[in-house]
Amino acid sequence: MSATGPQITAMVDTPHKQTDSHSHSHSRFDHVWTTIAVSIALLAILGINQMMSKLRFAGSAILGTAPFISFAILIIGGLKASGAETLNAKAFTGSHLGMIAVAALLGGLSTFCSC
Repeated sequence: MSATGPQITAMVDTPHKQTDSHSHSHSRFDHVWTTIAVSIALLAILGINQMMSKLRFAGSAILGTAPFISFAILIIGGLKASGAETLNAKAFTGSHLGMIAVAALLGGLSTFCSC
């Protein structure tokens, strides 16, 4: 502890300035979607039976997690719209160990991270 009192640290989200290299990301060639499309095309060429089973598996996995992700998106949207996010930011002030404990508790209870 210093002569002026304890040091208090706050962890809050800060907006990041978009650089020129990322400003045209919508017009650039998207490698992720291209890889997915090429993978599906290869499965179709190499074996339609495998492609259909893989697509059914992926579809059922997406449908299985969709309710949880939808609920989390609605909750986080409500928090942002109501301004409760600022209350959440106040929980992250004080000692580092306290912030870690609060973050672990909130992260463990949260179903979705909006990072």
